[in-house]
Amino acid sequence: MLRRSLIGNEFTCRDRNSIPVYCTCECWLKHIVVHGEMVGQQGIVKAVIETPLSEYQDVHHIDTRNLYKNVVLPIVGNTYIKVCLKYIKVYGRERAIVRTAYATNGLKKGEVWLWGHKLEK
Repeated sequence: MLRRSLIGNEFTCRDRNSIPVYCTCECWLKHIVVHGEMVGQQGIVKAVIETPLSEYQDVHHIDTRNLYKNVVLPIVGNTYIKVCLKYIKVYGRERAIVRTAYATNGLKKGEVWLWGHKLEK
């Protein structure tokens, strides 16, 4: 059985404002690939972070932004990918960490539009 380490980053990239974004191996394994459609979709998650269709304020976490982009996944077909980013300051510099990512049909009730295309509720 192949075992993966929970230490380190699955990937890094930058958001649309050039803020560094980190997705840890632990997050990828415990919060993202538990959604079967997301296995092997690191490239799509990075694309959502780098060039989202829209950005919303999370309902429950003031420091979290939800990014959406319409994509086509092999298992699901045409869908939105939602990526939740938690923004933090480290040594005075802003960073973001991926909280989760998954396919969805639309917004969660109560999300507040911040930027980009407004999605249908």
